[in-house]
Amino acid sequence: MCAFKSEPSRTVQRQSRQEVFLQATCIARGWRWNFAMKTFKERQAWAILSCRKAQMRLTPVRESILSFLAQQRLPATLGMILQAGGVRGKCDETTVYRTLMMFKEAELVRLVGTPRKASCFVLNVPGDSANFLICRRCGCISELSLPRPMSAEIGRIASARGFSPTQQDCAIHGLCAGCQAESKKQVAPSKLIVRVASKLASLQSDFRAEYGNKRAAR
Repeated sequence: MCAFKSEPSRTVQRQSRQEVFLQATCIARGWRWNFAMKTFKERQAWAILSCRKAQMRLTPVRESILSFLAQQRLPATLGMILQAGGVRGKCDETTVYRTLMMFKEAELVRLVGTPRKASCFVLNVPGDSANFLICRRCGCISELSLPRPMSAEIGRIASARGFSPTQQDCAIHGLCAGCQAESKKQVAPSKLIVRVASKLASLQSDFRAEYGNKRAAR
């Protein structure tokens, strides 16, 4: 009895082994828009497949940018991406920025604005939290996970107004714990002026009293 061995199809032959592996992984995982991809491999596979689905040419630099963003849970600055492995020394800042904006147009990445007007980018993975706490003083960014009932309520309110929501982004600006503690150590300018004026008045009073005693002694 001989074993039957099927020949690979022409479609599979034209695909790289990596692409076949990524597609098989996606099918096996059953990834959907409401499925959170938490591991680096899952996020990287989604980014690469989405890039190919958008018919973008996946150059080594572009793949390195997507791989770097797949490792980041928080938005990364342009400077951080320029220093990533496979990107550093390969192209200039303008090229990387144009690539990121192209990814943004294809909804592969999201652009997160900061008070310092620095452009930060995060991978637009389905199921990932798009909510961040941004410090307006030091610029640090932390992820904010909203309870599902709250997110569902926001979607319900939007739908009630005839709006069809596809994604929820929330950025809360304020002061982080470190900057709040630093602010408490610093004296407010108005209070400092009052203290200085009070001290000067006290010194003037002491000087007048001492000068008057000297004149009386003479």
